[in-house]
Amino acid sequence: MVMPMKKQADFLRDLSIADPLQRAERCLDLWLKEERRDMPQLSRQRLAALIARYFLHEEEVNDTLILSFLRHYSGRREIDMDDASAVKNEIKSLLDSAAARPQASTIWPMVFAALGFFVALLVSGYHLSQKKITDQQARLLKEKVAEVVKKNPELSAASIWAQVKKDMDVKKYEDISYWRYESAQESIGRVTGNK
Repeated sequence: MVMPMKKQADFLRDLSIADPLQRAERCLDLWLKEERRDMPQLSRQRLAALIARYFLHEEEVNDTLILSFLRHYSGRREIDMDDASAVKNEIKSLLDSAAARPQASTIWPMVFAALGFFVALLVSGYHLSQKKITDQQARLLKEKVAEVVKKNPELSAASIWAQVKKDMDVKKYEDISYWRYESAQESIGRVTGNK
């Protein structure tokens, strides 16, 4: 049986509208299932009709492209690599999301440098405070003690050194602080009553 031309045109028009609508509903249903989402029937029909419009009027639109758009919308960032505009939009989106690289802070290197300088200063200060008399200073102190003993035979070198060590609060004369050398000389002078 042959259909009349008018009925055949109506049938083809109905077929051409029904196919994109069915494809749109199929894509939408698949996406809703993947995303574990639901929407009211009226909204679902409206959205399917809008998607079908693309299927109907754009030749290159296929199910893959629509699903790619839906997945991209839901944050999966999937795109149809064969669709130049989708790739271009994804590139623009990624470029727009690029943030300016934060500049390295210049304060921390300065803080660490200052801290290092402070620690070095403390260590140097400690070492300087612990410095003992030099060999030359020790020799000069010995000469002074020998000179005092020569002038005052009633005094012994041991008694003078005992008094100096007591005044300097040390166990042996080599432990006298470099910074208290003059005090050690004065101490020798006090033992004899001379300054």
